[in-house]
Amino acid sequence: DYCLILCGDTPTSRSLTSAMISGCIPIRIGSRLRGLCEPPCHKGWGWVITGSQYPHLPYGDRIPWLEFPEVSEEAILNEGWQVLQNLFQQYNEEKKKNLRSIMDKMRSGWIYGWGNPVTSEKLGDAAAYIWESF
Repeated sequence: DYCLILCGDTPTSRSLTSAMISGCIPIRIGSRLRGLCEPPCHKGWGWVITGSQYPHLPYGDRIPWLEFPEVSEEAILNEGWQVLQNLFQQYNEEKKKNLRSIMDKMRSGWIYGWGNPVTSEKLGDAAAYIWESF
């Protein structure tokens, strides 16, 4: 049902994209994808602290990221598995169905194209979504 999305050393991790495409509900660990750096995050770990107005989460105009679960790094360090158990109890089948519906609507937005990248004319919506965001 869920995939943990760890911040890693840069905002370009593919784990969020992989989770969204596969229908696995992403649980963001830490605030860095929202452009913040809450403890135990340290500035300079490959991330630019952009602030919540300019998060590292893609398609903010199309995906209501605040509806998706996030757990603080500090809570994971201090409470371990219990913090995830509590989160799982908060997301009943209806909430999970709603999140999967959002992910299904956006699935083609994660794909640039199919087949040969030079000759294929079968494109996904990623390029269009990016252009529309400007």
